[in-house]
Amino acid sequence: MTEEHKRKIGEANSIALKGNKNALGTIRNDMKGDKNPARKPGIGKKISEAKKGWNGLMGHQEENSNGWKGDEAGQDAMHDWVYRQKGKPKVCEDCGATAKERRLQWANKDHSYKRKLDDYISRCIPCHRKYDLENNF
Repeated sequence: MTEEHKRKIGEANSIALKGNKNALGTIRNDMKGDKNPARKPGIGKKISEAKKGWNGLMGHQEENSNGWKGDEAGQDAMHDWVYRQKGKPKVCEDCGATAKERRLQWANKDHSYKRKLDDYISRCIPCHRKYDLENNF
């Protein structure tokens, strides 16, 4: 790398950083972390109605997808679907433990894994294991 090339790189870097540094050459506090607008992608962008059900990586979601399997989907896909519909479980319905005390899961009551939200109950991991062992699942 020639000295001329190094000089040009140095000038380019100083111009690029000029707006984010003060007179002492340190990064301004108002541009750190979450205050930096460059770190908040999507702020101010409007999403059209046509794009709301669309995920760029997976295509259309839910029933509109060509790959939709309905009740024939696997166990992991069913649990993902339940999380999208019901959100994160808050309290274990067996022992009353909260999400702050233990990890919670949506457990299928009868292991039929159908698309019925009433078939899923919030359980902590110990209660989930105990239930599965008692019912030979």
